[in-house]
Amino acid sequence: MKKAGFEFREHTADVQVRSWGPSLEEAFSQTAYSLMATITPDLKKITPKIEKKITIKAEDKEALLFDFLSEFLYIFDR
Repeated sequence: MKKAGFEFREHTADVQVRSWGPSLEEAFSQTAYSLMATITPDLKKITPKIEKKITIKAEDKEALLFDFLSEFLYIFDR
């Protein structure tokens, strides 16, 4: 089974990331890690203090990912 992870890709305007995992949940989790990696240069300095369950419904996977990341940033910023 393929392990989960993410990689930054070259992009001229913004940040582009490819995330993957053995499940959609794990791929989304890796995308959240990649978002945090754009915010801080050292992910080891971020330690999880709160565990939250995020429940989102959307019309497709792209909208689901967008809504997930929006909710993730909202929780992170609190």
